[in-house]
Amino acid sequence: MGWWLVSADTLAQSRFVISPLAETVGSLITLARGTAAHPGERAWLEAHRPTYAGRLASDPTTALLVRAALGHDWIADFLTPAPPGDGELPFSGEVAGIRQTPPQTAQADLAVSLGAPLPAALRRPDLPGRAADLLEWVWRETVLPYWPRRRRIIEADVVARTAQLSQGGWAAAIAGMRKGMR
Repeated sequence: MGWWLVSADTLAQSRFVISPLAETVGSLITLARGTAAHPGERAWLEAHRPTYAGRLASDPTTALLVRAALGHDWIADFLTPAPPGDGELPFSGEVAGIRQTPPQTAQADLAVSLGAPLPAALRRPDLPGRAADLLEWVWRETVLPYWPRRRRIIEADVVARTAQLSQGGWAAAIAGMRKGMR
């Protein structure tokens, strides 16, 4: 368990945002780990994991990139940029930011998430593009077909958390997000 210290200004500027990229990265994590959190996700995983595994088997560099990016304790920062504060971006706008990440930044982020020096196979300038290509594939093949339903669920969650926030403050709004998270 960790402690986060958040200033009053940061908390005051916080907001709930729907991010197709965040949903896509979450799907990538589920595909990579191969474990489902609930029966509906299990059916989704069974439908999409074989194709995902085949895609990575045909591209060992991207497979290594995924293993490094989804570290045990940390996800490479360049894969999870904060959504802009001035409205929702479409998926293409969010993934464009990943594609434009300087290679040195991606490599440094991967070393942090890996918790070790970067393997020689990942010391290359095309990592942001490879990551963006994979995320575009995950979006197109595994998230987009379900996006209208997922979006409705996320919107309902935002409404519910906003109500919790207005009644019990931030502690109430985030209490149920994940076990042990307060």
